[in-house]
Amino acid sequence: MKAGKPLPPSVSLLKIRASETYHRIGALLVEASEEQGATAGDQDLDGQPFNALSPLIGSTSAMIYGGTRSSETFWRGRCWNSDLRGARWWAHSPAPRFNPIDGDIMSTSQPQAADSLPCAPRGHALALLAAGAAIALLAPRPALAQQPPLPPLIKLVVGYTAGGPVDGAARLLAPALAQELGTQVIVENKPGAGGSMGGDLVAKAAPDGATLFLGASPTITINPNVQRKMPFDPMKDLTPIAPLVAYTNVLVVNKDLPIRTVGELLAYARAHPGKVFYGSAGVGSSNHLSGALLEKMTGAPMSHVAYKGSAPALADVMGGTLTMMFDIIATSRPYLGSGKVHALAVTSPQRNRMLPEVPTMIESGVPGFDVGGWFGLYGPARMDPALVARINAAARRMLAREELAARLNDQGYDLWPGAPEVLAHKGVADRKLWATASKGIEAE
Repeated sequence: MKAGKPLPPSVSLLKIRASETYHRIGALLVEASEEQGATAGDQDLDGQPFNALSPLIGSTSAMIYGGTRSSETFWRGRCWNSDLRGARWWAHSPAPRFNPIDGDIMSTSQPQAADSLPCAPRGHALALLAAGAAIALLAPRPALAQQPPLPPLIKLVVGYTAGGPVDGAARLLAPALAQELGTQVIVENKPGAGGSMGGDLVAKAAPDGATLFLGASPTITINPNVQRKMPFDPMKDLTPIAPLVAYTNVLVVNKDLPIRTVGELLAYARAHPGKVFYGSAGVGSSNHLSGALLEKMTGAPMSHVAYKGSAPALADVMGGTLTMMFDIIATSRPYLGSGKVHALAVTSPQRNRMLPEVPTMIESGVPGFDVGGWFGLYGPARMDPALVARINAAARRMLAREELAARLNDQGYDLWPGAPEVLAHKGVADRKLWATASKGIEAE
C-alpha cells in the first residue's frame, strides 16, 4: 500500500447533518494495490490494524460509519471491491443519505437502498474505509453501545447524622451529580455503627443504581477490623464506583480550657487522669482511632465517647462535655474562626492550606502521627459495569466543575477523581493498614 493523492476538499472533509448533529470526517487517503483490491486487514490506522474493526466494517475495501448523539440514528455505506464504480448506501432512522464524493445530502428518507452512486477512483479506493476507521476509533458510537438506563431517582445514602462532614459533602455533591446524570439525587441519612448501618442498607439494595453510598474511609477500612458483628463486608458486598475527595483531621479542644498546644493537652491529661474525654463519630471512626493512637503514642490517659456522627460530638466539645476531638477541617473550621473551639494541630504530615497557622501533630512533638481519610462513591455488589462506568464518568465531570471544586477546596477537601479500580485498591490497602493500627480496639 502507498499513500494516494489528496482528494478535493469537498471529498477529504465531509460535512454531514444527522438529527441536528454535525460530524466532520477527516478522510485518511490510501491507495489500493493495482494488482488486486485491498481488504480491511491490509492497512493500519495509527498502528491499529483495520481487521480489528471487522465487527464494524467487515472486510470490504471502503466503508464509512457515523453516529450522532441520538442513540437511534446512524448511517453507513460501502464501495465494493468487485466494482469500484458502484456503491450501495443504507440510511437508518432517519439519517441522511449523501453523495460520498461531494458531500451533498441526497435525502433523509426511511431505510432504502440506492445503487450506482459514484465512488472514489481506484487510486482512493480506501478513502472511505479510513474515514470510517477514524470515526470508529475516535468518535462516540451511542448507536452501537447504548448507555445503560438510570433510575428517575437515586438515593445517596450517608451513614452518619445530618450536619456532619460526610452529610455536608453529600449535600454539596448530590445536586452536581444529579445534573451530570440527568436524574434526581437525594441524600438519605442512615446513621449508626460508624457508618455501617448506611453501608448495609446499600449492600442489600438492588444493583440498579437507584441506591448509592457515600462511603467514608473508616466505614470501608476500619470498621471491618473493629466490629465483630459488622452486617456486611465492604469488599464483597459493595461495588466501588468513584473516588471523590480526601481530607485531613484537626485536633480541637474546648475554648475554656487552658490548652493551646498539643504539649499542654498532654500535660493536662497527665495531671487530670480520668477527666480528659474525646469524642468521635463512632467506634472505629478515623477520629476515634486518631484519639486512641495519640493515647498509645504518648501514654497520656484519655477516655473515648462514641457518638452517631461528628456533629453531636463537636457540639459537646463546644459545650464543655468533652475535652477534645479530632474532626474534619470542613466542619470545624467555621467554629475555629468564631473562637468556639481552639485548633491544636492537623493530622497530616504537612500543614493544611486552609489552616496554615496550625502546626502538624509531628511538629507538635508526636513523631510519626499521620492520619487522614477519604470519601468514595459505592453501589451494591453485582452492578452492571456499563452502569458503573456511566456514573464514574459523571462523577469525574462533577469534580471538574470549577465552582464545586472551589467549594470543596474551601472546606479543606482535596479532589480525588479516578477510576473505580483506584477506589477499590485504596480500600484494600487502607484496610490492611488499619488492621495493625486498630489492634486491641473493639466496638462496644
